[in-house]
Amino acid sequence: MLSVGTRIAILANLDETPLDPYRHGLDDALGFLEPIVRASIPLVFFSTRTRAELEAIHQELGIRHPFVAEHGGALYVPQRYFGVRVGRGSDVAGYETLTFGRPHDQILATLTATARRLHVPITTMSELSVRDVATAYGATFLQARLAKLRDHGELFRVEGGAGTPSLVQALRAAKLRCRPAGPFIHVSANVDTAGIVEILQDCYRRSFDIRVFVGIGHPQEDKVILRNVEVPLVWSHRFLSEPHEDGARIQVETVDAHADGLLELIEGLATTFERSRLSPPERSR
Repeated sequence: MLSVGTRIAILANLDETPLDPYRHGLDDALGFLEPIVRASIPLVFFSTRTRAELEAIHQELGIRHPFVAEHGGALYVPQRYFGVRVGRGSDVAGYETLTFGRPHDQILATLTATARRLHVPITTMSELSVRDVATAYGATFLQARLAKLRDHGELFRVEGGAGTPSLVQALRAAKLRCRPAGPFIHVSANVDTAGIVEILQDCYRRSFDIRVFVGIGHPQEDKVILRNVEVPLVWSHRFLSEPHEDGARIQVETVDAHADGLLELIEGLATTFERSRLSPPERSR
């Protein structure tokens, strides 16, 4: 499935990035990804999107790699992708599935009960019709249907917005976490994302001898990914307004929000990292 010479794997947040064909168009996404696909570099998406949405996106982009759906709710690995089973997961729709999150109905019940207790008016995606979801997202009816097929989290919006901070704080106290998701907020279990990254890294190292992991994400929301890869990257401020954070294993680099040279940048940084790892330490004088 991967080229013999492949030494790089990419772990990338998909949401609200130029890689997302639902947000920035299929042509723009392919502009970034086609060189990576041609180079047979594995690309693992992390997303608040559902399994059904990510399957459709994979088909549009012409890729078939593992992905992490619903903000860490579950890791989906195409069967026989690594040659051996990843763990004690279940088989779901052609995937080995490792579940880390809590069931959707539990998340929804906690969300609605907490909002009711705080008198914060909310609208959940479960309440909305397919037409309403399509309108809110600017999506097709098919995309809206796939977005509603939630297994491990829920999307909601606060009507008027005034009670958002108190509700988010209360949900965190209930051991849930929230993340922006377009016009909504995604709420899910507080999953150990570092553990998921570690599982993927171990599998890729053992099965394909991957040497360098590249992380592409949001400087605030994806800190766990960025801190656990050799080459952390964030998008330029055309897409992200917050300043990025240095201090991972190497300094965080900024990716320009256009397709030119993304693969060359990744390969160059990976090569620099490998050389630094192999170079003997300087002797003190």
